[in-house]
Amino acid sequence: MEARKAGLHPNAIQDAWRRSGQFPLNPNIFGEEDYAPSTVSSISVHLPPSFPLLPAPVALVAPAPPEPSTENLQPDPPPAEGRATTAEWVPEVINSTEAGLSHHKQPARGDYIQDRRELPLKQQVRGFQDDIEAVWELASGLWDQLGRTNAHTALLQAENGELRRQIQAQTKPRRTQDEATAASQVQKHGFLTNPEYEAAFQARLAELHEKRAADERKAAEKEARTREIEGRRSRMIADPNHTFTATLQSYKTANLEQLGDLAASLALPFLGLKKADIFSNITKHFDAHPELKNHPRFSSLFRISRPPRQEVPVAGPSHVNQAPAMVSEYALPPQL
Repeated sequence: MEARKAGLHPNAIQDAWRRSGQFPLNPNIFGEEDYAPSTVSSISVHLPPSFPLLPAPVALVAPAPPEPSTENLQPDPPPAEGRATTAEWVPEVINSTEAGLSHHKQPARGDYIQDRRELPLKQQVRGFQDDIEAVWELASGLWDQLGRTNAHTALLQAENGELRRQIQAQTKPRRTQDEATAASQVQKHGFLTNPEYEAAFQARLAELHEKRAADERKAAEKEARTREIEGRRSRMIADPNHTFTATLQSYKTANLEQLGDLAASLALPFLGLKKADIFSNITKHFDAHPELKNHPRFSSLFRISRPPRQEVPVAGPSHVNQAPAMVSEYALPPQL
């Protein structure tokens, strides 16, 4: 974490932004507050002060009925059918730095808080139970919105990474054509005047075509595999019920993909790193954030993996053909 904080300085971020091909038209749009690293366990996203404000919802405000006058005590005429309630725009200022991932905090309705002190005890208990169910329903809805927002953010991040790779691929110089390569290797032998060298040129050209086709197939398979892994990790991060069943020590011998899943759940960098460095960063992150050890998603990583050793019965006449007892240990799930 210390190395991560030390690396996130303004010059490095501006240089990375410039190299990505998405450098803004106004380079002074970022300030010192934009480079503050956000914690992994935080549920709020750090937004710069220049981030546009979220649109405030339209509130339908019913007009207050006019007070009856003492001069004219005649009843008001009934409202005409089909007359719609007038809608009035109520501006609302939202602080983007304190807002949620995709929406502002929705306050509880006013009917949740009621004064039931004058009611009988049974009615008070029943009313409190109804209030608890209503608040729980509201919290469940907000939690579902948060999960959908996290999944949408992860998918946009993967799409942004793919666009960056495409931009970098377009800026790279094109490879030499197969025809020019084969001609440069065979032309010095004078195949234009000798049919034998022309046949060698065609054979060399066919080999280069086959090699390029094989490289393109490998690149396509690798790209498809990368997209599949990114999509699976996006769904895993967005799933609030996902848990890691293996122990933390078993990740020492895990493959790079399994270590990447755990590092991605903790929002730690893992691309281009060795397995030992990724595992070291994971353990240091858990030491720096001990509250994550009690989180339902990561609590299984710190359980006691080996149960008490079972005593093997002494070999006797009745235990000759009996298999010895095996002590099981939780292992990493197989990769599909």
